[in-house]
Amino acid sequence: SICTQIDKLKKDYLPQRVPTKKEVNDIVGISKIQNSLLPTISDVSISNSTKDAILTFCHRNSLKIPEQFWNLGDLKQRTSKFSFPPYGNNSSLEGTDAEQKRYEAIINLYSDILKYNEYYTYFSQIENQRFVSLVIANIGTSFDEDIDVKLIFEKGCILKHQDIICPGQH
Repeated sequence: SICTQIDKLKKDYLPQRVPTKKEVNDIVGISKIQNSLLPTISDVSISNSTKDAILTFCHRNSLKIPEQFWNLGDLKQRTSKFSFPPYGNNSSLEGTDAEQKRYEAIINLYSDILKYNEYYTYFSQIENQRFVSLVIANIGTSFDEDIDVKLIFEKGCILKHQDIICPGQH
């Protein structure tokens, strides 16, 4: 469950990133052209939108997350300046297994919360709808396969299935 994932992440914190003074991509003795061909290396952090979604879920469920929850140690992302079509995006994470696993666990948590929110919205929409129960019976003396029923509703009272946002459509 999502709460179990959060509890697991709260047990094993990583140290805060130590800022370095030297730029990772600054290598002495190479030209700007050569430097522009080198892959870029940047610190990995959790995006604000991901943090907001997780924090909102935690707030709704009375869960507390300390600030060190977001620490990823010295995890870096190496991004190539060139993309080779059959291989897609040429970026990779660089760091310890613990750093990479923590990052992936937070991203998976975020994904699960998005799915949960979609289902919550879906079932809330359905729960708030009024339904009409209807039973039709032929109490006449002759058999008829075709029964026509006419229901009259005020405009705006009918919710069509395509108007309901189903989970997974975002």
